[in-house]
Amino acid sequence: MDLNASVTYADSVIKDNAGFVTTPGDTIGQRQPNIPKWRATALVAYQFDEHWSASFGARYSGAQYRTLNNADVNGFTYQGVSKYFTTDLRLRYRFDKHWAAAIGVDNVNNYQYWNFHPYPQRSYSAELAFDL
Repeated sequence: MDLNASVTYADSVIKDNAGFVTTPGDTIGQRQPNIPKWRATALVAYQFDEHWSASFGARYSGAQYRTLNNADVNGFTYQGVSKYFTTDLRLRYRFDKHWAAAIGVDNVNNYQYWNFHPYPQRSYSAELAFDL
């Protein structure tokens, strides 16, 4: 079994901004655009035997803003940036040293999230691979 994971905490706050302000001081103390406080990923992969393997992944990002003064409080809209939590699954079968097939489901929990536009919802994939 393989496990990969990462966690990021970013306390990214605007301390000074002499330009691009609507009202003096309106951006001071606000969060930097497109940087969530928390972001995390995890991937677990397991090789059952010489033929079968499976993986499970999870991704999380906290709330984000697109504007300097954080006026865009609803990230689930056109041009917004939302929080998200998604999970992915993949199952692979290796027939021999050359051929393998896999199926997968991305965004298993069908979380609806945005980054300027809506991300794809639950999606399915199938793969047939030949390795030299």
